[in-house]
Amino acid sequence: LPGGGGTWIRDTCAMLPQAETCDRLRDRRRAIGTRFFNAQEKERDVLRLEERAINARLDNDCGGR
Repeated sequence: LPGGGGTWIRDTCAMLPQAETCDRLRDRRRAIGTRFFNAQEKERDVLRLEERAINARLDNDCGGR
């Protein structure tokens, strides 16, 4: 809103079960793979970094890829 303040909204967060977190990471990695096919080189660099981080989380927190 131009010149407007906005509204603060408080909500509660709940930790996802580990299995669901791992499933969401795998889903995101698949989406990156799909997007990578059509991405320009600059976007591919960003996608590679995100995929590397996801792979590390899967290896460390989810028992592998």
